[in-house]
Amino acid sequence: MDRFNTSDMVSKMKNRFNARGSLFKVRLIAGLGVWTLVMACLGLNLARGQVDHPFYRTDLPAVSPDGKFRKITARPLVSKEFQGAIPTHDFWSSLVWPTSSPHSLPMFPHPLAVQAFEDGLGMGYSDKPVISHSFHENKMFQKGTSYKYPYREGLRVGLVDFLSPNTVLLDSTDWSVTALWKSEQEQLQATIAHGSPYVFFESRSEKPFFIRFQSTPVNQTDEPIEPLTYRIGNLTGKHTGQDAIFELAVNAGKNIGVGSKVRFLYDFDGDKITDRIETFGLFASDPDPGSFEKYSSGKQQLDNRLTYGEKKDFENGSIHVEFWKCFGPGNLEVDHRSCFLDLPNGKRYYPTRGQSLAASPEKSSGKILDGDTKGKPASVFFRNENALGVTVNGVHYGIFAPSSAVWSSEAEALDEIQIETKGKNFLSVAILPNSKLETIKLFEKYAYAFLVDSQVNYRFDPVRSVVVTEFSAKTTAKQGSNHETLFAVYPHQYLNMPDQNTWISAEYASPRGPMKLLAGSSFRTVTPFLGVLPTLPVANQSKVAIGLELKAFHKAMMARKGSYFESQDTYWNGKEFGKLVELIQIAEQLGKTTIRNDFLKILKDRLADWADKQEKFFFYYDQTWNTLVGYPDSYGSADQMNDHHFHYSYFIRAAATIAQFDADWVSAEKYRGFIDILIRDCANDDRRDNRFPWMRNFDPYAGHSWAAGHSGFASGNNQESSSESMNFASSLILYGEAIHDKRIRDLGIYWHATEAEAIRHYWFDMEKKVFPKGYAQSCVGMIWGDGGSYGTWWTANPEEIHGINFLPMTGGSLYLGRDPQYIQRNFQNMLKANRDFHQGGFPGEPDRLDRWQDILHQYLAMSDPKEAAVRRAKNGKGLPSEFGETAAHTEHWISSLAALGHFNATIQGDYPISAVFQKEGKRVYVIYNLQPQTLTVRFSDGEIFEVPPGLNQFSK
Repeated sequence: MDRFNTSDMVSKMKNRFNARGSLFKVRLIAGLGVWTLVMACLGLNLARGQVDHPFYRTDLPAVSPDGKFRKITARPLVSKEFQGAIPTHDFWSSLVWPTSSPHSLPMFPHPLAVQAFEDGLGMGYSDKPVISHSFHENKMFQKGTSYKYPYREGLRVGLVDFLSPNTVLLDSTDWSVTALWKSEQEQLQATIAHGSPYVFFESRSEKPFFIRFQSTPVNQTDEPIEPLTYRIGNLTGKHTGQDAIFELAVNAGKNIGVGSKVRFLYDFDGDKITDRIETFGLFASDPDPGSFEKYSSGKQQLDNRLTYGEKKDFENGSIHVEFWKCFGPGNLEVDHRSCFLDLPNGKRYYPTRGQSLAASPEKSSGKILDGDTKGKPASVFFRNENALGVTVNGVHYGIFAPSSAVWSSEAEALDEIQIETKGKNFLSVAILPNSKLETIKLFEKYAYAFLVDSQVNYRFDPVRSVVVTEFSAKTTAKQGSNHETLFAVYPHQYLNMPDQNTWISAEYASPRGPMKLLAGSSFRTVTPFLGVLPTLPVANQSKVAIGLELKAFHKAMMARKGSYFESQDTYWNGKEFGKLVELIQIAEQLGKTTIRNDFLKILKDRLADWADKQEKFFFYYDQTWNTLVGYPDSYGSADQMNDHHFHYSYFIRAAATIAQFDADWVSAEKYRGFIDILIRDCANDDRRDNRFPWMRNFDPYAGHSWAAGHSGFASGNNQESSSESMNFASSLILYGEAIHDKRIRDLGIYWHATEAEAIRHYWFDMEKKVFPKGYAQSCVGMIWGDGGSYGTWWTANPEEIHGINFLPMTGGSLYLGRDPQYIQRNFQNMLKANRDFHQGGFPGEPDRLDRWQDILHQYLAMSDPKEAAVRRAKNGKGLPSEFGETAAHTEHWISSLAALGHFNATIQGDYPISAVFQKEGKRVYVIYNLQPQTLTVRFSDGEIFEVPPGLNQFSK
């Protein structure tokens, strides 16, 4: 079959257009007849359906090798008005993918959290994290291992007497989504956007809007929410060795059972760090809301699961005592007159004898809910004819209606309000950062600029080695003339904004750190691109050792019978591609041409197997969900659309390496179309190509990609292996440069620069401004829509928690080395966590790295290659390599960095395939020229080099 690169031909077509528009819109169709004819000739289709393609199937074989093809069985929840490919992998994907609900699960656009229900949209905001710990056999072995800002509903917006059987996707733009509820001829729609404090509601109905305020039940059994807190300070003395002894009088309202808890937080040495926690559940049996119940330590059992830390003597220490309700709204009160505490410094405290727990409690109220007025969940703090300001659950909301609106109540305490809009049929609701008068008046100014489009555009500036990204919002004025809006921007954005923006002096808390507010129609960021390489130079002193390891691996692989590969599915077969790619680069440098060519042939043959559509290895285009699925699949890549960018990154990297040595293999006449279609499934940058959604995996506002197709979790979407997402980006850069396609190269540079910055803050928190107090680790293993966790999908082993965000270690991984001091801190945290893990009862030696020691030592080498080499030798070279690694590459990486020094992230070249290293005051400039001609490469420190094709290094 003749092969051709359809997308390359398409990319050269003129008259590009962008068909994004407003809600209930008619898409741009000018000239569509000619365009459709051209696309049909290319074997493409602008609709969701797709005709046959030379590199993928549009049907599945009758029988799969394992007896069953995993496939998405759900149908996308989209309206009839929706056009284009089905978007997935977004913060809102549970809306379109009915995993657990025909409406949605919680969605986290930040600073808001929202959820769709049959009667409308729930909204909430959490500014206090919930910290959790890791347990094994009911004992804590790791402290502070996850944090969440959970969905906690404060209000719900809908239409009176209106229910919809499902909530569907009406429209989506680059960082916004519009949901639609429909019942017969009546409709409600809500537009939600990343970074917007507003939700914009419109209806096609004569029914009034309702807003129902929620006294959301608190269900916090492990961590307190709004605790009543006391402090006892200046404690010095021997510890008695006993747990706290107490008698308390507490009124927790109507809740019986373990409706409330008390815990003692001990700081033994006065350093303001909690050394021990003891937690007691207070079992209540009296539902009388007006009476106090007596609790004593002799009757209340110590909760071993929530008690940890060694007992020590006091030296100017302190004790915090926290009371809180585990569930239910209302107050929690402590009667000081009926309490005593025997604390472990040997003293008894009698509040009734003039010794209070403190002069006054740190929090004067034990209320769980602010504004709990006359039993109503919402208290009004502002009102005019257009706007209402309410406080619910301690969160402030602004409700903005048309000037003609009629409000159903003028009460100061509310559980519901109805709003007649007199035919104007719109409403906006915002989360406010505070309840100040000037704040709600400011939000009222922007409340009527309804978002209809959001778009991201980027360009790579090679002279400065930066990515300039423009975020533009288009609005329509529902009332008044203002067209500007408010943006809540993340740290990775505002720390890279060079412009003078109209900043608002207020912030929101979020799982990604403080979000700052600015006003306008657009903003831009300028983010540094740090450079990538296909490989590091082989150090002269290690050539013999590396050559021996390379020869041994080659011999073992060529001796395999049946197949050179151990794995068949897209992920594990892909990791084997990655392994061979590194060895090909090493073999080239060592002059081992036979080994290089053998490995290249193996790569070519297996990639051709994947491209030929035969039944053992093939890609299948799912016309319902507009996605490309590789079979054999793994980890939900077929039926949940998980991890496509992880899997396909290895295929693209393999093609980039082949292109270095055999340009014909990736020509338009051969396999370029195959690689292009893999790229487009994950990162389609052509808004006209409706085979795939625009930028499926990458979230341009969040600054990183998402791994789950459906986002069907109570915590929103997630991503674990940030480094494999970066492998996708660096593969695009190398592949685009190798085939001389700047569009693909610059797409990779945009992704790489942006996500490297997001990783710096949200996975590693290098500047200590994102992770909340109480989270005790130096990194997260994975991020969620509502927080982050020190874990993986399959293990709590710290080696893998850290390592999953390092692998595969390639020349595209240099961004990990930008801060050598952080590497040391992160590595030491991993060693401590690893000891705690094994001492907590898990198999293994506490002081030995026995899982992914090669990956971990390569990471350490970016800070201290000498220490990495010593640790690797001491740890034991006999341990098996991580599946995507080899002894040859590990030796190559560590010894190369020993020769080069630290990666210098402050100096960039105007050629993207370059990097600068520094050792003992000497700089080494490494450039891999993938072009056929000599290039002049300029660096930001003023150095200029004439660089012939291939791998080069210059010292200064």
